[in-house]
Amino acid sequence: KMYLGKNNLICISSIDNSRSYYGSDVDFISTDWGKSWRKEDNGSNVYGRYFNPQTNETWMLKIYSLYSRTVK
Repeated sequence: KMYLGKNNLICISSIDNSRSYYGSDVDFISTDWGKSWRKEDNGSNVYGRYFNPQTNETWMLKIYSLYSRTVK
């Protein structure tokens, strides 16, 4: 999924299957409208996600826990 946030933020969430059968949830993040990107690994077992475009905050449901962080 692709999320557009404030301050030119683009966040693309995906799954990286290159290191394990189960995959790892990753974000590709740009703060300059796609000119440069960085990869952030969120670990595995993300079952659900919400992104707030006004605050750049993302919420992830992993197994039985809810996590939040601000994407910068």
